[in-house]
Amino acid sequence: MQLIKQNSFVSTDKLLVARLAIFVTAFLISFQSFGAAQSCETLFRESELNGARFLLGRDANLAKSKGVVKSARDRQTQSTDSIQNINSWLERQQALVERSQSEPRLLERLKLSLLRNSVIKEADIPESYFALQVKIARERGHGSIELTSDQKKQIATLVVRDQTKSLESWIDYLFSRDTDMYPMWAKYWSYTGLLKLGRFDVESNSFTSRSRLQVTPFAELNREALGYVMDAIVRKVDGKSLSDIKNPALLRVLDGANFGKLYAAALKQANGGRRDLSVTSGEWLRFPAKSDPSLLSKSLEGMSTGWCTAAEETARQQLQLGDFWVYYSHDAQKKSRVPRIAIRMEGQRIAEVRGVAKNQNLDPIIADTQVLNSKLNTFGSEGAKYQRRESDMRRLSEIETKAKLAALTIEDLRFLYEIDAPISGFGYGKDPRIAELKAVRDPKADYATIFDIKREEITIGNEFRFGEGVKVHIGSLNLRYSDLRYRELPEMVFGDVLISSMVPEALRGGKLPRAIYGDLTMLDVVSMEDLTFPEVVAGTLYVSHTVSMKRVKLPARVGSITLEKLNEAVDVKFPEQSGDVNLVRYEGRPTSFLRLPRKIQGDLRLPSLARLEGITQPEHVDGAVELNALSPAEMTKLQPQLRAQLRLAPGN
Repeated sequence: MQLIKQNSFVSTDKLLVARLAIFVTAFLISFQSFGAAQSCETLFRESELNGARFLLGRDANLAKSKGVVKSARDRQTQSTDSIQNINSWLERQQALVERSQSEPRLLERLKLSLLRNSVIKEADIPESYFALQVKIARERGHGSIELTSDQKKQIATLVVRDQTKSLESWIDYLFSRDTDMYPMWAKYWSYTGLLKLGRFDVESNSFTSRSRLQVTPFAELNREALGYVMDAIVRKVDGKSLSDIKNPALLRVLDGANFGKLYAAALKQANGGRRDLSVTSGEWLRFPAKSDPSLLSKSLEGMSTGWCTAAEETARQQLQLGDFWVYYSHDAQKKSRVPRIAIRMEGQRIAEVRGVAKNQNLDPIIADTQVLNSKLNTFGSEGAKYQRRESDMRRLSEIETKAKLAALTIEDLRFLYEIDAPISGFGYGKDPRIAELKAVRDPKADYATIFDIKREEITIGNEFRFGEGVKVHIGSLNLRYSDLRYRELPEMVFGDVLISSMVPEALRGGKLPRAIYGDLTMLDVVSMEDLTFPEVVAGTLYVSHTVSMKRVKLPARVGSITLEKLNEAVDVKFPEQSGDVNLVRYEGRPTSFLRLPRKIQGDLRLPSLARLEGITQPEHVDGAVELNALSPAEMTKLQPQLRAQLRLAPGN
């Protein structure tokens, strides 16, 4: 092989929810884990039976667990073959998780269930931990203090928050399409292994065991290290050659299949590379689709990229889908050996762009150059989709430098606080520099500058009170049982807003905030009439129980829209463009008229839609289109572009 060089959606279907509840319960009872995804369905499939055998060998009671027994009974596949029963259960969980991927709220419920059962409760934090905080304060010269109930509450809240955040990163990653290459049994094994890990001892390069009342966060996720572990365990379980594994420490502990020991050895390998990121000169290398994966993986091994592609089996699967481009900057010998940016292709589509900073964001030095932008220009319209992200990263780098030397302008502050648009990056989650920059600033002073208002017109957290002339609220609002006809809400909310347990009359004529820079969730409202939503909902607009909407104007700017039970729509105005659009129960009626967004920058899901009459179809959809209830005759009425993007829901 030659290297080519170049110069520098949501359903609350009761049956499904019940199955998912059993799935979560079984995971927790049997210390089970799960994974996700649908785009790499063939990788490691031959290993599933081997994986089931491996799991049974490690837990003889797994075949008797509620989840496995119920799965076999429901499928009428229960037999004396425990391995087959476990494998059938794994296949069922894979299908359910795939479906939950296209139904974000369902996925969120799964995640919340796992967090609820794994993260320590505030009430369970031992008194010895609070005593330790008092001792630390005394040793730091703060004198003898006695913690009040409120102070203990604050400390406990931080403990729970940190644990939640650390575990959430693992769940999000294992549910993401970036882990499609790992079989379900391996995700189960790794997640349950993670739950047993306590503190990491740097000197011994090992994890302590985790107790039920452990207060420390869960082990930090390193995607590259996890890739090494998954590669090794799948090879081992499938009886494949281990000759390509060059980490002797990993090989020494592989027979024991102890996740903690394997992960510790892999962390040392992943963090062992020395990199000089101050140099940006270098070149792009293309690894063609279906080429030798060892060339790609070896060029990344031990370079502290955090990319799972450093594991050969992962690289193999990714190259089955398309080309892989890497930008290598020069090392001390002026050779292009230091990986900085990855562009992974799926056919002619850019699947992802990653950097080597935290959470695979671009490092600030390379982000401040034209290296990525110049490369994206060569991909035409496909590259243009990512150029705004590249521009945002360069702007963020500029603000990071400027903040150390001078005052930020109003335009800088609007960008940093994401007033006009979210800051788009290339990694998992937000670029950490956003939070770091805001953490050292006075939010009230900044918002007062941005909106030219008084500091007294801004509230944070629990400071908000109805009817006090608040223009900006920083934090979330819970409007349960509130009658919006008689409530004065802030003009803008920088957080999530929850509206629940409200009769339709309490909404009619009510005035919602003009802008919500977070999610707007509306529960238990059966119908809506004569309602104008906020102009901006930067996150997700989620409406759970509303069956009928009449004369309703949805936000002009919105991240994504889920109208879960809507089945009657009269004079409902959608925005010109949005992210995902999910209308799970909408069937289409002669009396309903629905003008969907002209441009959908995500998926369109109308799985119950039986007729296209009264539907104004979007002109463009970036993602997939799900229209499983349409008859072949109705399908012919679809615009060609939408027909080309049709996909069936998992299991259909």
